[in-house]
Amino acid sequence: MTKSDRYVLANKIECLVDSDGEEQVREIRRIFYLFLDWLEEYEARLDNLENEETDASEI
Repeated sequence: MTKSDRYVLANKIECLVDSDGEEQVREIRRIFYLFLDWLEEYEARLDNLENEETDASEI
């Protein structure tokens, strides 16, 4: 899932919950964006580990 895909998903979720009230929407959005940030960091760590393994196998 690309970063663009994640933000499209976030917007779709926001539209689904928009009728529930502004405060709840803000909280859901905040939590979802925290999750997206965590996911992006996790994917970067996985990429780094894969690169390290590739570099080590080339030596």
